[in-house]
Amino acid sequence: MKALLDNLTPEQQLHLLFTQNSVGDTALHYAALWERPETVKTLLDNLTPESQLKLLSVKNGISKTASQQPIGIFRTTNTMRTFEQYQTEADYRVNYRKFASLISYA
Repeated sequence: MKALLDNLTPEQQLHLLFTQNSVGDTALHYAALWERPETVKTLLDNLTPESQLKLLSVKNGISKTASQQPIGIFRTTNTMRTFEQYQTEADYRVNYRKFASLISYA
């Protein structure tokens, strides 16, 4: 997966990562479903925090985000921990930037 992403432009990467199949699943949904925390990391690593949050919030045809996808199927600690880590870090970075820009104008 990493080799594929490395050979694409940033625009092509975004298009690929946000592409949904006929039931609304993205590559991130499949990485979650098949318990691939390293693939989850690979898919999210090259994105900006804003894009990470956007991809993490994409819902499939049954209104499940990728982090909700494994519920009731496999759901290992490593995969869920990976999602939580990326969600927390991206939230912090996005909100810190907003807060810092507000302070700089004060």
